[in-house]
Amino acid sequence: MEEPVRQPLVLIGVGPAGTALAEEILDTARVRPSGELVGLCLLEAGELGGPRLRRSLRATLDALLEAGRIYQQGAQAQLDLAILADLAEGTGPQVSEAVAVVTQLLADTYGVLFPASVPAAERSAWLTVYLAAPPLIAGPQGEDAIARLRALEEQAATAPHPALSRVWVLPRQTTAGQLSDRAVRSSLRLMVQGLFLSGVRREPDLHALIRHRPDGRLISTASVGAAELPVARVRRYARWRAAWEGLSTLVEQAEQNSRDEARRLGYRSQLDLPGLLGALTEGRAAADLRKHAVELTGLTASSQGALRVGLLAADGEVRAAYPLLFRSLHREQAAGAEPSEALLHRLDEAESDTLSTLSRRLQALLASEISPDSALQVLPDLEAALQEGQRWLAERLAPASTEALWGRQEGEEDLALTALEAALVHRPRLTQLVPVGATLGLVWGTVTGMALHAYAAAPAAAAPAFSTGAAPAPTDTALWGGIAAGALLTLAWVGGGLWAGRARLLRLLHRRQQELEELRQGAGAGLPARRATDNIALRHARAGQALSLQLQGALDRLTALRAALRQARGRAAEHLERLQISLGPSQRMDDLSGLLGEDTPLHRALLPPERLAERIAATRTTPDKALWAQRLLQATWPSGGLATDLPLLDEAPLARECDRGFEGLAAARLLQGPEVQEEVARRVEAFLQGAEGALAFGVRPRDEHGDLLGVAGQDAPLLIAPIDLRVTVDQVLPEGSRRVAWGTANSPWIIALRTWDGLDAGAIGRGVRG
Repeated sequence: MEEPVRQPLVLIGVGPAGTALAEEILDTARVRPSGELVGLCLLEAGELGGPRLRRSLRATLDALLEAGRIYQQGAQAQLDLAILADLAEGTGPQVSEAVAVVTQLLADTYGVLFPASVPAAERSAWLTVYLAAPPLIAGPQGEDAIARLRALEEQAATAPHPALSRVWVLPRQTTAGQLSDRAVRSSLRLMVQGLFLSGVRREPDLHALIRHRPDGRLISTASVGAAELPVARVRRYARWRAAWEGLSTLVEQAEQNSRDEARRLGYRSQLDLPGLLGALTEGRAAADLRKHAVELTGLTASSQGALRVGLLAADGEVRAAYPLLFRSLHREQAAGAEPSEALLHRLDEAESDTLSTLSRRLQALLASEISPDSALQVLPDLEAALQEGQRWLAERLAPASTEALWGRQEGEEDLALTALEAALVHRPRLTQLVPVGATLGLVWGTVTGMALHAYAAAPAAAAPAFSTGAAPAPTDTALWGGIAAGALLTLAWVGGGLWAGRARLLRLLHRRQQELEELRQGAGAGLPARRATDNIALRHARAGQALSLQLQGALDRLTALRAALRQARGRAAEHLERLQISLGPSQRMDDLSGLLGEDTPLHRALLPPERLAERIAATRTTPDKALWAQRLLQATWPSGGLATDLPLLDEAPLARECDRGFEGLAAARLLQGPEVQEEVARRVEAFLQGAEGALAFGVRPRDEHGDLLGVAGQDAPLLIAPIDLRVTVDQVLPEGSRRVAWGTANSPWIIALRTWDGLDAGAIGRGVRG
């Protein structure tokens, strides 16, 4: 269990640099081990200005009071407030505004807790301002910075509450050289960390740097150096390195090229698109609609049976015998051709059921297959199955494939009836066949009789060659034989003609009978049939389009999921880029030089980059990439599944899970162990030797006469070091050679402070002007 916060610190970041510094200090406090003594609440730069800052600050203090965090057990209320800014950004007016808001709020709302009338030594609310300043030399920036310091002094003299205790100025130039932006801002951060996060807040030497001076002077300056591991940056690196690795694994799994044919077919089988459309077009509602169309067209009775037509049957007799076969269904405009509302409503319900069934199947499929447990390995196969389903639907919705559903056109059935009518009306008649047959018979009989007579007379024809006698007349027998042959021919021709006409008529009648039977078993014919088939085909096409849209919606969801993975991985890469990390083939081989920064006399890392990378990688709780990717997905998966949200859109749960993946990562522990102890000692020794000359005065104040002031400063740097590194520090630090405040918070930093106190803006300004 962590110790309760005994004295909170409220950080107010002003401007981009001040906000970034406050956030890093806050992150440092959050990843600290147990025993934390300082509570931080950050007010962003965007909250500055007028009522917004006042509301935010009051809400913060009220929350601390409600939680009992402002009271120390058995003692009076105590509160630290700190404003951080870089005057090089032109934030001087905002700093003054923030001071005004804080002092006014303390006077108006919290005056009972923090009385304004008590002597300086007894005050329990301390507002300190920490400013990174441009070089305090002659020039616009230097003059402006001094003017801002003077404005703060004047503001403190008339403030409604004397909370402003110190204004710490860390200029970019010192007597030892010029500091970079990164160096001076790191010095400002390290000073706040050393005072409030090291567990040395109540040490007399440290408390003297925060409390009010008896003479009321506000301006102080400091030179700060440290050998450290940047706690917040190390934690952010570990967090986003683990996130990038896990997300990269997920992206690879979601975009793999391998295909599992059996799995893909299984997905298509679960969707069963043919069954869904078949249930709509062949289901009970469609069948009832077709039955209703049959009833309207009069095809309720079967026309099956033997067809009989006499050779001499009249047209009327045939029509009377088979009236349904000669009925022109397409020409009849039945008053009830439109289907009833009830039947159409049932068909609409069947369409809705089809769509809702697919929706349920899709949801169940996505929920069961695209889950944290599958770690997205099945996503490509599911995507392929959905795309194949879309292609199948597109083929089913093509004009050629839906033609059968639309029924016959009007002209098609009329042609069949016309052919039947023609076969009935134009079949050979007896009155037509007898005259023609008689004529043919007479001609045939005469020819036949003459042939028979000639044949019979052939033996008696032995007459002289040049005989002029007349030929003998045919005998009666030959004549009657010819007549008999002609009669037989006439009867055969007439009978054959009548039989052929009857056969053709029977064939067309039978075909018509089969056609009407098919219509009876289907949706009938005529206008009611067309209305029925049109309604079924319309809903078939509409349902097919809606099914395709549902599949596209599921595909879009999977595409959005893949995009969310890529975006989350991209954000993790951006975090690493801001930390200036160069990724290696494995985490142990990452280049952390940018994270730690270049070693200088004032700033040095307690471990080299390559050793730090190895130590951080060793603290991973889940080194297996696949298991780690699945763990990230489980931690960020929406509670309602993909139907409600996408994972990884919010960085907070991802960051929390990554932090839990490094539960063994405590920055101080990275410095422990025989394998690094000697290396840490060498680096501490190098820092202490180099910092002595680098901790130099940043200003040259003068009195009213222009003489250099002898400013009270530390004879030797004050060190703030964790008690856990005492053995290491004592190895390189002779006993009594420097003052050391041993912190109880197990912080991975050794901070060296050299301060100069008792200044005012006028003395600094005179020093700048020489």
